[in-house]
Amino acid sequence: MPDERPKVPIILEAATGILRDQGDSGLTMRKVAQRAGISLGHLQHYFPNKNEILKGLVSTHFGLCISALREHVASENATEPDRLVSNLVDFGFSYVGDGFSETCRVFRELWALSSRNPEVRTHLDAYYREYGAILVDLLSPAAESPEAARRAVVLLLPWFEGYSVTAAAVTALGMDEEEIASQLTDSVMAALGGE
Repeated sequence: MPDERPKVPIILEAATGILRDQGDSGLTMRKVAQRAGISLGHLQHYFPNKNEILKGLVSTHFGLCISALREHVASENATEPDRLVSNLVDFGFSYVGDGFSETCRVFRELWALSSRNPEVRTHLDAYYREYGAILVDLLSPAAESPEAARRAVVLLLPWFEGYSVTAAAVTALGMDEEEIASQLTDSVMAALGGE
């Protein structure tokens, strides 16, 4: 029986698997079509070229990250500044997990691609603007000023993204998650207070 699911998610799932397992060099239109179980022509109906697939991956994977952040914040419903910041830091640890999740591996490939591919870079920049704006909105009630909220985000956002790449190195240096979380929370709280 043919797969009756909408084709775009199937195509992006196939592309994710190839990017995760083989990297950018393994991600070809033919391989994506084959893995998705469709013809190359059918694939090109949805995604005319590899860059369009990459843009779809950026939108999908980073959209999932933003959705996960919003769901986490809504479920915690923390209003006190220190609890809010602590929950955001906890989200970072829970989302990254062991640093080797499928999402993290795909993120690393997309980040690497963005250094060589201006179209991917443009989509990543848009994602970071949106993600940063969401974090500023979340932290603004706890901040001394709008500038203090932006300073806090300048600490928090690179940590979220960088920790998925460096988690193994950080733990190899003998720091545990609790210690890291405490230091990061203190730094973000200081930034929110205008320090």
